[in-house]
Amino acid sequence: AVHCNTNLGILLLCAPLAMAAEVPAINRTSLQARLKQILADLTDDDTRNVFQAIARATPGGLGDASEGDVRKAPRAGMTLLHAMQLAAPRDLIAVEYTTGFERIFDLAGLLDRSQQGEDWSVEDALAAAYIRLLGRVYDTHIARKHGLTKAIEVRDRAIKLQQRLSMSYERRPSHPEVHRELLAFDAELKAEGLNPGTLADLIAAAAFIHNLNTAQIA
Repeated sequence: AVHCNTNLGILLLCAPLAMAAEVPAINRTSLQARLKQILADLTDDDTRNVFQAIARATPGGLGDASEGDVRKAPRAGMTLLHAMQLAAPRDLIAVEYTTGFERIFDLAGLLDRSQQGEDWSVEDALAAAYIRLLGRVYDTHIARKHGLTKAIEVRDRAIKLQQRLSMSYERRPSHPEVHRELLAFDAELKAEGLNPGTLADLIAAAAFIHNLNTAQIA
């Protein structure tokens, strides 16, 4: 519809989560524990399929890799988890595969607590989590397209924005003044051609886990 990649990262994160959610929770096994088993069981067939999908989606700033280049057939026996380990130094989605989605589950917990403890809307919780995340880690999509210095600069701008906004129950993201500043920051990044899209993918996956948890509670 938009003639560019918008959902590749979301699919790479949410597909294994969906598979894990379909596994019965025997002896109260957590969703994250089931996910880790799903990731460990991924095969070299999965690697070939994912490589082909990434190459077809042609995400911006893909770059070259000496091993595990998605535009080349992976070597025999390379599991998807191994391929993600190779990519982890340059891609945050790959990092999540290697850690069992540790950061994403932490974000999902933050969404749960924000809604329960502060009675924020889902949109408020997502916006606050995203700005907090953007101020903690640089976006690898920006780093690949524009260089590490620019990615760190965006991270530092997010830190200053968060400090200036002092988001709280009274000044949640939907508060008119805070909302205006968030939209202005978004417009600045777009005007500069900067898209912290990998971190957005992590937030989408965290929202997916939050929704799964909410459905289980219901």
